Amino acid sequence: LEDGAILVLEGGSVGSGLGARGEARIIQTGGHLGSDAVLLADSSMILSGGTVGDRFLLLGAGASLELVVRSLTLDGEPVPIAPGERITIAARDVALGAVLADGSPADFFLNTDLFVQDTDYFNASAIVTALGAAPVPCGPADFAEPFATLDLADIVAFLNAFADQSSAADLDGNGS
Repeated sequence: LEDGAILVLEGGSVGSGLGARGEARIIQTGGHLGSDAVLLADSSMILSGGTVGDRFLLLGAGASLELVVRSLTLDGEPVPIAPGERITIAARDVALGAVLADGSPADFFLNTDLFVQDTDYFNASAIVTALGAAPVPCGPADFAEPFATLDLADIVAFLNAFADQSSAADLDGNGS
């Protein structure tokens, strides 16, 4: 991708060896980005879903990767992150694991030795951040907080909507 180009990957796949330079941006919400993807200086990627192939290379100073995550680990240890919270991941030479916003797993090794074969590379000056994803409702019956969990609060909220003859209680939309 040339300077200023934007690639939005929502499904399907992009083959191996994709390169981004200058202020090129990759926004991935689904699909598969092939192996050996390279982000050079000042290019960026936002990854909230889908999968990324082996040997991801964040080469340039100023290159950035933002992960939109439900959960995050460094070397297997959980890293607390709240919905809407953005954290910078300065650690290198550690394993980063994540569950992305769409529920897909993502794993990178934040390796700083460019000459190690068959592994990811993350320049020490590159920017890696994680943004806590908003909770995803379980479905139309998920009426009340906490979202992404069906519980008694959802039942009570549904019954109140039903008693009030609210259209919100018409889960199949058939009007009855």
